[in-house]
Amino acid sequence: MFASIGKGQVKLMRVKARAIYKENKHNMRLIPTGGGWGLFGLNTVQPGIKTVVLTEGEYDAMAVYQATGLAAVSLPNGASHLPLQMLPWFEQFQKIYLWLDDDLAGREAAAKFARKLGIKRSFIVSTKSFSGEGPKDANEALLSCSHEGMKQFIADAKPLAEENITTFRELRQEVYQKIIKHKEETGIMSNSFKWFNEKTKGFRRGELSILTGGTGSGKTTLLSQLSLDFCEQNIPTLWGSFEIKNDILLKKLLLQYAKCDLIAQPELFNEYADKFQELPLFLLKFFGSTDVDKILDTMDFAVYAYDIGHIVIDNLQFMLSGQAQGSNKFDLQDNVIARFRAFATDKNVHITTVIHPKKVDDDSDLSVSSVFGSAKATQEADNIFIIQNRHKYRLIDVRKNRFDGEVGRSGLGFNKATSTFFELTNQEISELRNNAEITINDIIKLRGQQQ
Repeated sequence: MFASIGKGQVKLMRVKARAIYKENKHNMRLIPTGGGWGLFGLNTVQPGIKTVVLTEGEYDAMAVYQATGLAAVSLPNGASHLPLQMLPWFEQFQKIYLWLDDDLAGREAAAKFARKLGIKRSFIVSTKSFSGEGPKDANEALLSCSHEGMKQFIADAKPLAEENITTFRELRQEVYQKIIKHKEETGIMSNSFKWFNEKTKGFRRGELSILTGGTGSGKTTLLSQLSLDFCEQNIPTLWGSFEIKNDILLKKLLLQYAKCDLIAQPELFNEYADKFQELPLFLLKFFGSTDVDKILDTMDFAVYAYDIGHIVIDNLQFMLSGQAQGSNKFDLQDNVIARFRAFATDKNVHITTVIHPKKVDDDSDLSVSSVFGSAKATQEADNIFIIQNRHKYRLIDVRKNRFDGEVGRSGLGFNKATSTFFELTNQEISELRNNAEITINDIIKLRGQQQ
């Protein structure tokens, strides 16, 4: 049991119950649900101290304090989020050492928090050598290094480089890390879709993705399922639903999260709702046509306040409806896409936007040129996904992948009870196409019998 104590060091804000082994990590609980935030380790911060170490976990904070004697506090919920309400507490320090996990997620979070806390006083600790060898975090470092070695990690910490000018010399180690740890750099893998991992190589910050598909093809359903997948992996997510109301979207997301038919079993609602509300999921209150400046301002605040990593815009046409006429509609959309592209890059967040296709023959497959508007959107996008309609099932068609160029298709079936898509095997697709009596429900039942 670990206690997060408020900045007055008097009030117990929350308790975190942690499992002993990594395989039980999903059993971690924050008690009470929806309680306030605090920082573990505040008892190590004595009055007048001007230096503090911020770690990713409680064990790391204890390791740093034990080995170095420096005041050490831990983030309340891992590297995904530094609560806005805790920032004033850090104003008392002249130096803040950010000792997060020395992996892709940890390095990205450290850079993000350094900007949040102040670049000039923030120093990032690295435990990996130039060759990529070394402990992942402070806890591992304590097990493998002497106390002097731990202190040396602190002494070697470096601030973020000047953002506007750089050289290969400054980025040499980062480039080397990308080469020797290519798999780590690919991104966060989906737990729901093998096709996503094989084709796109994972979810990466700083990218812009476009999803399109015909009316009723399941664009919102697929995107909500994918976004939930990464949200469950602690990627703070901001949804902008401009076509359907937030309560309807949340119903879909909750059904997908529960992975069972809550419509038929409403008595299970509270059990899943209590867990669901703890996810780092946020929603824009805008609906329908909305001024893009307001949206970008809100996105900017959300990234700062909640450390948002994934922003979903569903969909671009509803967001911009009625704001321009004729050819001006294309100019407006191009401008918005350019601003989204710049935002994704500057803030290091992934933006996924739904864009309806142009009107095409119902019997024809959609292509990249089917995306509504000029070529600007598809040129700016890092990834383009198209849902192709088929009788009885859908195809997810990856048409652009800037990361490594791999594209391709996979079959998807739809489970109405859980409002989720699932991948079809080649044999199942063949049966659906060649046997008029076989339905998706038959495949779902057969899979259930085989489990």
